[in-house]
Amino acid sequence: MNQVDICINGAGPVGATLACRLAASGLRVLLIDRAPLPGMEHPSLDGRAYAITEGSRRMLDAAGIWQHLPAPSQPINSITVSDGRPGEPASP
Repeated sequence: MNQVDICINGAGPVGATLACRLAASGLRVLLIDRAPLPGMEHPSLDGRAYAITEGSRRMLDAAGIWQHLPAPSQPINSITVSDGRPGEPASP
């Protein structure tokens, strides 16, 4: 029977980074995700976009993840986030 020290549910940026950092420290890590791996590996099948700060980029780089991310990064020149109005439900 295989044993692990920690199981992480979710292989997105946070889960993958945590898994890599813990594995690099010598822990046996199991990383699971609901999405099948082949779909996650192909950038055209993933419609998500991320705004990653410089501090987070350095953390991803130190974890050995940054160089494996698909598509070249672009600087954030301006960003506006909005969803609904105070006291109203979120937009669809």
